[in-house]
Amino acid sequence: VKSDQDYIVSALYHYRVDGKEYAGKRISPWIFVASHNVKGILLQQLKAVEKYPDGKVSVFYNPGKPGKSFLIKPGLAGMLVTLAIALTPGVLYWLSYYN
Repeated sequence: VKSDQDYIVSALYHYRVDGKEYAGKRISPWIFVASHNVKGILLQQLKAVEKYPDGKVSVFYNPGKPGKSFLIKPGLAGMLVTLAIALTPGVLYWLSYYN
């Protein structure tokens, strides 16, 4: 049944930094697993990858750790959502017991 299937975007790319070759497989810092009903989120994620006519893509990497890379540069909005998700359980706990 299609509605029971999970979808995840994966990639494999190679890039060079200061003459050293690296391989990456992460599209973004966030890993999304979507059901058939919401797989459009993954398709939108793929559209954000910068592609060139020769088939190459832009790779964003951490200059201090060039082996850590993504095809989609993390934006401020995504980082704020991640921070909110991380802080929510602690805030809810505090509100329920100390307020």
